[in-house]
Amino acid sequence: MLNIVALQTATVAGNPEANYERTSSQIRALSPRPDLVLLPELSGPGYDNYVLKNKEKFAEDAHSGLSFHFYSQLANETNITIAYGILRK
Repeated sequence: MLNIVALQTATVAGNPEANYERTSSQIRALSPRPDLVLLPELSGPGYDNYVLKNKEKFAEDAHSGLSFHFYSQLANETNITIAYGILRK
């Protein structure tokens, strides 16, 4: 059976590093370990008007951006598939 977790988390708008840290802690604390974690849209930069008005600052490349590198590393370390959304360049 596939174990899926939809993780709703509070974010700090415009602070990807703080949001990555919070998400990482929440994912690492999951027990039992799920096979798949679904994160909310813009879980890196946060979803609010500040981020949307400054989308050029927070937009990323899907295969080389901050979110890709962070979530790829976390997925490898935890052996969990992680689905997330970004503002794409």
